[in-house]
Amino acid sequence: MKRHIVIKPIYLLWTVCIMALPLLLGCQKEDKLEEDSLQCPIVAKEGPDNNIVGKWKLVKAKAVFNNPRTKDYSCSNIEYDFQEGGVLIVTGTSEDNLGYAEGQYPFEFKDTKLYEGIKEEYTVKIEKTSIACGIQNNNMVLDDSSLDGNILYFIRVE
Repeated sequence: MKRHIVIKPIYLLWTVCIMALPLLLGCQKEDKLEEDSLQCPIVAKEGPDNNIVGKWKLVKAKAVFNNPRTKDYSCSNIEYDFQEGGVLIVTGTSEDNLGYAEGQYPFEFKDTKLYEGIKEEYTVKIEKTSIACGIQNNNMVLDDSSLDGNILYFIRVE
């Protein structure tokens, strides 16, 4: 005579929850810039959270899809100068640069979300690419990962 083990549904539910919890916690998106994790300290300049105009130092970049990696640029001198007339000037270079190359680009800053369901409150259109933009406490994130692009982290320096 064979004995069958009967598991109550509540125990089965708890078992599934306990096994799924580590998977869910491991997939959290890191979108906050931890300044103490940078290789070189950066002094931020105070500025408004609703305006992109000014000089921003690229301090970190994250490639999410093609060859995923995170690069620290805090010791490099890569600056993005967003000017009043809608001109972005990128200066400085670095090996394996995940951001824009040195040069001049047209940009447009919009006070609207790129799409619903994201944290970034603004949209920046650089050349023909619209990118989600978040500015808070003199830190800026340009998140192009929704289009398989990179996530760039900046600190306002001027």
